[in-house]
Amino acid sequence: MFTFSEGTAVRLWNIKIALLPCGAFYLAPVDCLQYLTAATGRVRSFNWLDTNSTTVRQLNNQNFNICFRTELIARQTASELCLSVCSVTNGDAFSFTTPISGPIADATAAVATAQRKPFKPLRPLRFLAANGGNTATQNQIQTLTNANQALTAAQAALTAAQTALAATVAAAGTGLSAVGTSTNSTGVITATCLYDSLLIPGARDSTNVEADRYCGDALNNAFVPVGTSVQVCTPLRPFKMTYRTDGTEAAIAAGTNILPARADTNNTGFCLNFQEK
Repeated sequence: MFTFSEGTAVRLWNIKIALLPCGAFYLAPVDCLQYLTAATGRVRSFNWLDTNSTTVRQLNNQNFNICFRTELIARQTASELCLSVCSVTNGDAFSFTTPISGPIADATAAVATAQRKPFKPLRPLRFLAANGGNTATQNQIQTLTNANQALTAAQAALTAAQTALAATVAAAGTGLSAVGTSTNSTGVITATCLYDSLLIPGARDSTNVEADRYCGDALNNAFVPVGTSVQVCTPLRPFKMTYRTDGTEAAIAAGTNILPARADTNNTGFCLNFQEK
């Protein structure tokens, strides 16, 4: 389905349709939108181009699997799949959901700000959950109210710290990596790679550091964001990646059960070289 905004333009598509036998050995596995059948090559997200144009963007609302057929390498079944960013001339080989984490001192300060917000003991809250509030005392109800207010205030404080952090990163002019993390500190949850991400199950770098969810402007397993990409490899078969994007590039404000995220800027998707070993 194509949806266009108002305006006049000339558009042209080449659409290839192929009919495959039901029993063909080369059929893609179930739930694989992209299927790669070579030991080496390139894999790209839809709409990725090697261009410096700011009008080229990743597609929104994506959620699909990219599968790799397990090949024979030196007469043996490949035991791992390795991925690294493509060499590009003008574009960006890896760019989606610029991370909210920057210098470690700023990231630590953001979490510390949230942790300083007061939270009451959770026992009255568990009581309310178990009893549906039917036999709650006025003090217990007030405890719940205070906890909700504290959570809202903590999320607002964390959002403010992240906004300041984003400005620091932007001023530095360096695109940083990010891996999926989720931390619960005194009831305040912070997360990265939550809305747009590339999932590579079991991926490890050369130092055997493991991560599975990637975003940002560099492919790297480092927990503290860095500006350089590295090769990552996964031994998990069948080899597969999952690409997910949400429906907005705008900032996501903090709220109850909503984790904040900064606005995305010039997201282009990814281009990766792959090699089975």
